[in-house]
Amino acid sequence: MDMPFDLSNVRTVGAGTILPPGDYEIVIKNAEPKQTKDGETYINLWYSVVGPTHTGAIVFEALHLWSGNTTRTEISLQHLKSIREACGLNPNIGGTTDELINKRLRIRVGVREYNGDQYQSFKRYAPCVAAAAAAASAASVPPQDGAAPAGMPW
Repeated sequence: MDMPFDLSNVRTVGAGTILPPGDYEIVIKNAEPKQTKDGETYINLWYSVVGPTHTGAIVFEALHLWSGNTTRTEISLQHLKSIREACGLNPNIGGTTDELINKRLRIRVGVREYNGDQYQSFKRYAPCVAAAAAAASAASVPPQDGAAPAGMPW
């Protein structure tokens, strides 16, 4: 069968990018359960970079929340809590993967080597500047019709 598709602007599957160390604003595009070769389930997060550089690059992060290795699980739980907090979600519950989709945040990444290959390392998560500015701006807008802000006694 003829497949007349122009694939020049299509990424290959699994073609994640190794970003240079730094801070990036990203959108979580997907959060899917996968299994390791040993049969352990993990969550594979797909981040799409929206700036300030490498716009459109896809970066993957694996959260090994059910690992038999307690250190790996603890680190993954810390990452999940930080991600949820940066997304404005309740950081004290695991929630669902669906809650993470299309959330925007800032990440700080590094690069580490293991067995001769380079891997992305995730060092920090924070609310994105645009979301934080919008929240601060909304908080500073005076109430309409002379009404006092909620919780104000006057």
